[in-house]
Amino acid sequence: MPQAKKKTTISSTQAAAKKQAQKNEEHLTTSEVKKSPAKRKPCAKKKTTKKAVLPTAPGALSKEQIKELIAFVEQKLDAGKAENIVTIDLKGKSSFTDFIIIANGTSGRHLNGLANNLIQDIKKAGYRARISGDNSDTGWIVIDLIDVMIHLFTGEMRDFYDLEGMWKDQLK
Repeated sequence: MPQAKKKTTISSTQAAAKKQAQKNEEHLTTSEVKKSPAKRKPCAKKKTTKKAVLPTAPGALSKEQIKELIAFVEQKLDAGKAENIVTIDLKGKSSFTDFIIIANGTSGRHLNGLANNLIQDIKKAGYRARISGDNSDTGWIVIDLIDVMIHLFTGEMRDFYDLEGMWKDQLK
């Protein structure tokens, strides 16, 4: 004679608790699978490039590096449609910099665009730069590269301050 199956009675609270426990187990296993490192795709390695040593004091760059930096800045200013680009050699005449580059833009917006693009390009090239007076209302923006200072003016501010007149004996 076959054995009769025993009937087990489960109260409704026990049944609910059992269902909840099963759901919790399923949730844990699915979240563990999502977080499992074995299931993750490997991240692509980023290419690292060494940047140039950043100068921190006047005279830290060699003559060749300064010439390259000046040519780079002049080229970027010319590409940005800056007007009347002038480079003044102050080596031995000034304690704060060796060269000044003066240029003017057509408006305050043009100055801000020139300055922002120039700063980005200079930093990408590996040089340290500081900007001051980057408000388009002033009409004068100064970018300090330690060995080279860049002065960007609107036309009327350039005439008013006349930096070329101050350093006229040093013009190239």
